[in-house]
This record gives sequence, structure tokens and C-alpha cells, in this order.
Amino acid sequence: SSLDRARGFFAHQAWRQACEHFAAAAGEARLGAEDHERFALAAYLVGDDAGSEREWAAAQRSAVDAGDIDGAARCCVLLALTLLLRGQTAGAAGWLARADRLVEEAVDLGVAAGYVLVPRVVGALHGGDPEGARDLAVQVTAIGRTLADVDLSALGGLGHGQALISLGEEGDG
Repeated sequence: SSLDRARGFFAHQAWRQACEHFAAAAGEARLGAEDHERFALAAYLVGDDAGSEREWAAAQRSAVDAGDIDGAARCCVLLALTLLLRGQTAGAAGWLARADRLVEEAVDLGVAAGYVLVPRVVGALHGGDPEGARDLAVQVTAIGRTLADVDLSALGGLGHGQALISLGEEGDG
């Protein structure tokens, strides 16, 4: 099936082919949140910003529909980060607000608790508060490690390193 081929291309980091087959699969059947996330990432990596944004939003909706509030909040934050990187602060703020609402409503919170801190790390770094950024980044990394989320751990580590560099601790950073 197109979906199986899309997943295979994704696993082999053949991003363009993955996008083509995810698009075909979406025309054949409804994709789940994980496949929308894969599609979003592949689209981002081939420079299809509009496609990536569309798929992150679809992943978020699918996660909500499946009752995965944690996953939905994570998708909101990842979409917001991609928008921030493109200078679309208003759109990013909307998705971050949605993530915050999801986290506030969640009964059993997992990695989303860390993902919602990532934009705050970035904000602290750009707002001249490297100490605050460092402290938040340590929290992000701890949540990522505790819940075995390598992406969250990496984002926390990146923020921590950037904060240390801003604090003049280049070697540790």
C-alpha cells in the first residue's frame, strides 16, 4: 500500500519519496496521528513549509480525536517551533496557546509538560535571561530522559548548551 511504502521511505530517510507516498496514502484512507507527524517532518525536511504546517495541524487533530492529549500538545509545540523559525510569531503564539490549554486540561501529562517549556527556553534566551533559559532547559532535559523522549532530551540539551554559552561558559556549552 502507499502507506507502507511511505513508512518505508521515511524509515530510510528518503524524504521526498516519503512525502509523495504519504500524500497518496492520505487520498486512500485517513492517516493516524503518527503518520501525519511523519508526513509533517518529511515535508519540513524537503522544504515544503505549507505541507509541513498542514500535516502538523492534522497530526494534532488526529491525536485529539484519539484522546492522546499529550501527543496533541507535542504537535502544537512542534508546529509552533517551525513557525517561529520562519518568523511567523502570531501563528506560533496561537499554537503555543493551544498547547498550554491542552496541558492545563490533561489528567495524565507526559512529555507535553516538557514540550511546552521549549518555547519558554527560546524566549528566555532571546529575552536576555540565560539563567532562566538554563533552568528551564534542565527541566526539559529531565522530563525527556525520564519519559525516554529523545527529541525532547535533545531540545533540552540544545537549550542548555546555548544558555551556558550565553552565560560565558563556552566550554561547558
